[in-house]
Amino acid sequence: MQNQWMNLLGVLTVSLAWGLGGPVSYVVTRSLTATETTFGRCGIAFLGLLPFLFLDGRRFFQALSTRGRILLAASGITLGIHFTFFALGVAHSSLSTAVMLIAVEPALILAVGMIAFREKLTWEGALASLFCILGIGVISILPHWGQTEAGAGAVTERGAGDLAAVAAVLTYALYYGLNRSFRAEEQKLASLQPGPLRRGFGLASIIYFFTAATTGLILLVFRPLEPVPATPITTAAIAGVIALGFLPTIVGHTLSQIVSRRAHPLWVSLMSPGETVMSLFIGFLFLNQSVTRFEIAGGILIAIGVGIAIHSEANPNKTTAN
Repeated sequence: MQNQWMNLLGVLTVSLAWGLGGPVSYVVTRSLTATETTFGRCGIAFLGLLPFLFLDGRRFFQALSTRGRILLAASGITLGIHFTFFALGVAHSSLSTAVMLIAVEPALILAVGMIAFREKLTWEGALASLFCILGIGVISILPHWGQTEAGAGAVTERGAGDLAAVAAVLTYALYYGLNRSFRAEEQKLASLQPGPLRRGFGLASIIYFFTAATTGLILLVFRPLEPVPATPITTAAIAGVIALGFLPTIVGHTLSQIVSRRAHPLWVSLMSPGETVMSLFIGFLFLNQSVTRFEIAGGILIAIGVGIAIHSEANPNKTTAN
């Protein structure tokens, strides 16, 4: 049961950190382009974990097999692409569309886990995922059902933003698969002594090196193609980039990497619904936003799903879904 509560703590921490990512990214991309925002975020994350690179990361990388090194590099590159698409989606898509697409992630993560890694899913686990997806749907889809946005100019921009948001979801599923594949390689590093948490941050320092390099290359290539934001660079935007580097990235994504390699995909799939709930909660507390009946109902459904997930993982007599 202790592992289940540790998994839940990891999910809640990641959800809280990720819940800050969307609102802060929206504020920053009013003053910076999406590629500038992403490179700044990843650069801050790499610099923040630089001590772990010198402390553990270099010897970890040397101790890994060629397959392990390729998986780490591929994880970093894919994460950089995911962050870029995410920032483009936040900057150019509607909030309702972006949140709607988050509902796809739990099912996609479970599919990757079961198909690629032959993970077993209990009927309770499937029911928990269903409740979470329904909760996201109630929060994000029902309030906007049938609504359209006017303006010919907005259609082109929203279409590009929607495609970027879709690409962000798909690249996250690929990123999860690469992280999960690294599980066996990480176990080989256990003899090097540091515990799972410190080992996770050491490995993350390597991943973020490749992430920062990838987003830097994307910035050089695509920056001339992006429209310049109308709002000048502000102190809030700079502070936002630093916050994005530390909270959703160093804290959120590093812990998600650790959970992804150690826990069942069911726990990883709970992070996305948790992100939505945390975003609403943060908005209610600090941005003076009201909570609608849809958000309350959706939050209750997600809470039920999390409760079922805990019971499913703690129950020794499990029935597996075929």
